Amino acid sequence: MFHEGMEPATLLLLLVGVPPTPSSLRVRVWRRLRALGAVPLKRTAYLLPDTPERYEDFQWLAQEIQREGGDATLIRVQQIENVSQGDVLRLFHEPRDHDYRQLAARYRKVLKKLERKSSAKSTQEELARLAKDHQRIRDVDFFGATGGAEVRRLEEVVAMRTRRPEPVRREDRPTLDLTKLKGRRWVTRPRPHIDRIASAWLIKRFIDPDAQFVFAPPAEFPRDAIPFDAPGVSSGHACGIGGSSGWRKSCTRQICVTASIPARRRAASMSRCARCSPPQPMITRFSRKGWPCSKGSMPRRRGGAHHDPDPLA
Repeated sequence: MFHEGMEPATLLLLLVGVPPTPSSLRVRVWRRLRALGAVPLKRTAYLLPDTPERYEDFQWLAQEIQREGGDATLIRVQQIENVSQGDVLRLFHEPRDHDYRQLAARYRKVLKKLERKSSAKSTQEELARLAKDHQRIRDVDFFGATGGAEVRRLEEVVAMRTRRPEPVRREDRPTLDLTKLKGRRWVTRPRPHIDRIASAWLIKRFIDPDAQFVFAPPAEFPRDAIPFDAPGVSSGHACGIGGSSGWRKSCTRQICVTASIPARRRAASMSRCARCSPPQPMITRFSRKGWPCSKGSMPRRRGGAHHDPDPLA
């Protein structure tokens, strides 16, 4: 096969002589030459690139013409006098460019139908015919006619507009075994604000009413405690809870979905946690233990820095 950008080297030249009758033979030969992609050099001389496939095609056609009483001579030529390589390429390009222009016009009509949201069945049938015709033209486009680029572009546009959206794959999220979280200690950074107090409220409300909370820098977290809302915490921690600043989201989702909470109470709990507003009694109780509940309530050192009361419990 020849490829785009290649120039014809050796060519096959078929000299055809068809008797005037029957006229059907002349039509049959002309259609066959057109289907093979042969281009006329003169009125009765036709060219094809010299490949084993094209040579066999011309041989079969020559034998058919001879059986019907006509004349056919097959010749290999390397150079044609007064015909340059560029002229030969134009002979092959012109009919293919004409075919591509017609095909491009049909593709544009399909795009208009897609914009009007016409019948999907008729559109798919037309696209199937277009794909078949496009392949037929490409099979005889031996030297890469430039018109093929526009057809390929339109084909890609149609494919994008007719592509079905891929279904969203929903992965099953692992659930927590809340029984394994009872009787445990929970650790977070010092100076908890309203967001971490909300997490603590969720833990006390839906996991373990007797949960104990420890406050320490991340480097000093006890190994037996479950960390939450702490930077640098590995997601592979025991019980599957952790992640950098990820406990609040995980807590809200996992607890409210996994725990056996009625839908109405679950929705109220998630809404409350989303607003980061646990019950006022819990805020008051934590404040009495030295937990500052907002930046405004935190004692300050000189220079404006927050003072850490070190509320380890």
